[in-house]
Amino acid sequence: MKNKQFKNVLIILLIFQMFFSPLLNVKAHDAVYIQITIDERNNKYMSNLNSDKPGFMKEGNHQEAQTGYFGDYRAKEKEPLDVFNLNSNLGTFKDIELTGENAEEVSKTGEVDDGLIFTFPAKEENKYIVAGAYHAGAQDQERAFQISSTLTSNLNSMLDMVNDGKKYQDTDDLVRSSIYIRPSANTGNFKEAKLPSKQGNVYHIMYGTDTTKTPSTITEEFPDSNFDKKDLEKYKPHADADGNLYAYVWKEVDGQSDQIDVKSITPFIYAMPKGYIPIDGINNGEALIEKAEGTNFEFADSGNDTAWITVHHLSLQANHSRMNMGMHYGNIDTKFESDTGWFEDKIYGLLFSVFSGIRTLLGLYETQELIYNEGMRGTDLYNDGMMS
Repeated sequence: MKNKQFKNVLIILLIFQMFFSPLLNVKAHDAVYIQITIDERNNKYMSNLNSDKPGFMKEGNHQEAQTGYFGDYRAKEKEPLDVFNLNSNLGTFKDIELTGENAEEVSKTGEVDDGLIFTFPAKEENKYIVAGAYHAGAQDQERAFQISSTLTSNLNSMLDMVNDGKKYQDTDDLVRSSIYIRPSANTGNFKEAKLPSKQGNVYHIMYGTDTTKTPSTITEEFPDSNFDKKDLEKYKPHADADGNLYAYVWKEVDGQSDQIDVKSITPFIYAMPKGYIPIDGINNGEALIEKAEGTNFEFADSGNDTAWITVHHLSLQANHSRMNMGMHYGNIDTKFESDTGWFEDKIYGLLFSVFSGIRTLLGLYETQELIYNEGMRGTDLYNDGMMS
């Protein structure tokens, strides 16, 4: 009799587990994480593309969540820079003290379950469905790579230019410049930053924000002589056909703050769509990352993701990691828990980092991008195959 009761209880438990274990799933989704740190030896921002597999943990165990809560810096579709406005133009280079509001400190007490900015995808989906959560696939990895390699390179190039083309000798000066290049004023439809270099020169940066102002809308030829900065929109686009937003940097000449120097003006991609939120005028209004079967990107529709990742997002993460966590490129901690075996996780992580690192170093592109001249190669940053 007891054996029969025991069997009945066992059968009930097995049935319960079969039908309800998906509803009790505590496994966080596998993702790709863009980690940005500062190389204090060379005073450069460095990107790492990390395989982020928290395993049987909550979302708070993702690498980004352990670094800080960046949810307050989600950029909206039509407001890519509103979360990074400087309050005013500061007087001299040393006026930025890396304390108080400029400490770049990010709270670690936010609701990480609301979604992660540097993590692809931002949040797990279908957690309670038998098919399992939506994990990062080839599209997610490719988009994360494109953003990290493009924006990290352009961030460093912009910072070099406003430092008179010289290498930063002090890491704090690098951080100061990364804060100073954030916009503080509106000039026409552009947002503008005005900043002094440590050597006393003055630079201007005009940030495009209108995705409908692409090269196809420009009808006037670029002038041969200096012109009023309010007329920049006549000659230069805000964005390219892929939705990447441009910033234009130039050096002030003879104290003429309203005149753009045609000899020094240089374009940079400063913002790219993350890929999950549809943006008007880009990809026919569809998200750049296609939805996998059974997924709806609810985290994107509910405001739990950022529409844009900008160079300012990258510097913020790295500055916070260095100034508040003591983390820099030379001491990155890659020991995160995972649901895979120790040896398997080490080999996978090593290969993932090595190949993404080599690809970034060599500037390799997807075959389709090379054949059809897509991506960055299709923008006006390239001229006959050369970077301008």
